Amino acid sequence: MKLEMGEPSKLCVFVHGVLRSGNSHHRYLEKARFLGKGRTKEQFALYVGVSPYVVKSEKVSWIVGEVYEVDKRTLRRLDFFEQCPSWHSREWVDVILDNGQELKAMMYFARERKKQLVLSGDFNSG
Repeated sequence: MKLEMGEPSKLCVFVHGVLRSGNSHHRYLEKARFLGKGRTKEQFALYVGVSPYVVKSEKVSWIVGEVYEVDKRTLRRLDFFEQCPSWHSREWVDVILDNGQELKAMMYFARERKKQLVLSGDFNSG
């Protein structure tokens, strides 16, 4: 997915599952700049199947995660890992960091496939 005109110039990515620090695939973000922990401003639904994924069409809870500033190469690697656009889409969302700062970041959304719902919106809490 290409960045469109008018989108924020920083390549910020909000991660909510196995890409978060301390989880199995965080190595994809080893060269990224950590901007902070936070949550989505809008509510979505977090499910866990083989790995965690978010469904955009359901409003269940805020999604908890981390924001990283990435370069285009890292973003391409994340797209490959997330199988974007075949399994996931990448869209801009509003994020509220724990320090109160609001920013726009890209987040991956899954196609409609449902397994176990995580009511808290925090993959690391379960």
